[in-house]
Amino acid sequence: MGRVILCIGNYAEIPYYMESGDVRIYCLEELCFFLKENALLLDQEVMKPELGEWLKQECGLTELALELKRYRKEKRTLNEFVHLIMKSACYCADQEWKELDRLLEESKNWNSNERVKGRTDYHFQNGKYFYSLRAYESLYREIREEDPELSAKLLHNLGTVYARLYLFEIAASYYKQAYDLGGDEQSLIAYFAANRMFLPEQKYVDLVAGFDNNQQEALQLEKTMDTLRAEYEDTEIKKQLNDLAQCKNSGNMSEYYSRLEELVQSRIAEYRESALER
Repeated sequence: MGRVILCIGNYAEIPYYMESGDVRIYCLEELCFFLKENALLLDQEVMKPELGEWLKQECGLTELALELKRYRKEKRTLNEFVHLIMKSACYCADQEWKELDRLLEESKNWNSNERVKGRTDYHFQNGKYFYSLRAYESLYREIREEDPELSAKLLHNLGTVYARLYLFEIAASYYKQAYDLGGDEQSLIAYFAANRMFLPEQKYVDLVAGFDNNQQEALQLEKTMDTLRAEYEDTEIKKQLNDLAQCKNSGNMSEYYSRLEELVQSRIAEYRESALER
């Protein structure tokens, strides 16, 4: 059983909109969860007077709001603001505090471009692929001449978004650009992987053979593919497909088409969710 968290304050009728994560928050515990899980996204937004007013008016947390106001007057750091909010809800264990501090320290010196990338990474990780494509592409156009290191990371991420959309040929072209610009081994492995997903076997072998000094990366990819195949056998989608095959082979076509339609519609719903702008 997980650790029980005692809720503090009221559940808001009007949520607080946290722009950095594009989420609406309804109580102190939800706010703490967001701060903990998205520490790399946090910036001066957490220190806005509006957050204190919301905690006071909607959650009934007058003392916390007054403390946040005092912190603003004293020009306290972002870390101190986050600590105050989290401690008011007794939200984190000691080890979690250490990790939270580490993440806040890591992102403290991010420039505006790195922070935009971090926020886009957040949306990508939450399945907003089309939103992420536009954001990555926009940032890449702005900084490609001035920041080759960040540009290479953006190209790699663009490849990953296209791979998630099963557009492997496009993904491969971005991974190759990322590798050529940044020289990162992971971009080269991803380039091999994307090509492996759409090229005929002989063409793929010829492609890998053209990278004389990178055969080890191709071997590493094969080991990863074997591991993923083994893991796939235990997934829910694999079980569903096996059940569908059994229905079809047994001649139970009515149930087969019914379950197939249900599976297709669930995948369509997931795809539409990923296509949402916000």
